[in-house]
Amino acid sequence: MRISSSQDEAAGRAALLTQLRQRQGGRPAVAVRDPWAWRRPSRRQLAVCTRQLATLLGAGVPLVRALDLVAAQAEHRRLQTVLRAVSARVQAGEGLAPSLAAHPRVFPRLYVNLVQVGEHGGLLAEVLTRLALYLEQTDAFRRKVQGALLYPAVILLVATGATLVLLIAVIPVFAGMFQEANVPLPLPTQMVIAASRTLQQAWWGLLLAAVGHVVLGRALLAHPRGRLFVDRSSLALPLVGNLLHASALARFTRSLSTLLASGVPLLTALTATQETLANRSLEQGIATAQAAVSRGEGLAGALSGLADWPALVAHLIGVGEETGQLASVLAHLADYYTYETEQAVQTVTAVLEPLLIVVVAAVIGGVLVAMYLPIFRLSEVVS
Repeated sequence: MRISSSQDEAAGRAALLTQLRQRQGGRPAVAVRDPWAWRRPSRRQLAVCTRQLATLLGAGVPLVRALDLVAAQAEHRRLQTVLRAVSARVQAGEGLAPSLAAHPRVFPRLYVNLVQVGEHGGLLAEVLTRLALYLEQTDAFRRKVQGALLYPAVILLVATGATLVLLIAVIPVFAGMFQEANVPLPLPTQMVIAASRTLQQAWWGLLLAAVGHVVLGRALLAHPRGRLFVDRSSLALPLVGNLLHASALARFTRSLSTLLASGVPLLTALTATQETLANRSLEQGIATAQAAVSRGEGLAGALSGLADWPALVAHLIGVGEETGQLASVLAHLADYYTYETEQAVQTVTAVLEPLLIVVVAAVIGGVLVAMYLPIFRLSEVVS
């Protein structure tokens, strides 16, 4: 009786979804309220779910059942909700790729295109395994870069906190003592005391100025020309520009290699990987190359001569096009630029760490020396 009731419930749910799909012209309407819509699952969480789904499908588990099992094991609440919605769409007769495409903030275009190729070729488990490997590699790469830059960020944060504590809690005590003793203050001490009073009395103005800068920065990035100017300028920065450039090229070549190796057409792959660059200047180059490829030109010729695109990329892509091994060549390029990114991170941290230590010592030491100068002068007067 329990099995029969479960089957009846599942059949009723499928019939209801089929009716809703027919009413909306073939697309099922799965109304799922997502209370965690503001949170986006991490790349690591998505990789874990993808690996689980590939394993279940490789073991012969039906797709709907596999999606339900993965959703039940997902750690992220939003990912659970989305996977259940995808399972309901697939159960209603829709393909997996369009079901995933209904949630673009969880499943990027590259993910959907690879799944679509796997569905059409009957190799969904193999494609999902390759996709999980890609997500794991990119997540490990991102974590390595973030871990290397964590130490300079912590130093800067600690230095900022120590300076604020000095200006808010310590300097006013010295200022009151100097005022009672009627000691003439040298210029460095006057500057430090003025900064302390400004921070205490006009902190709201400083806070408004900081918020204003953030709002103006977001408005600049929201405008296409402003975002293009910022992205192009960031690539020209010393040290940091090399890091950003190599990181973007590593992501792009890795993504394009994964798509081409899975059988995605070149034009579709270029469209899907364009968003992985996260730089409008480099994205413009891909858009120009995509238009040239659509006219029948080769990708290497389309990329050669473009601003911010190294000649090495165009040269090796040309070799891959001539030999028919473009995906393999792109994978080697991804390994090369991953190594270049790691070297750039080491260079940046090697320069930033001593530079930040010197700056922190100069700021905090300068504040302390400025406050002790009147004490030295007072001791001379007393003696």
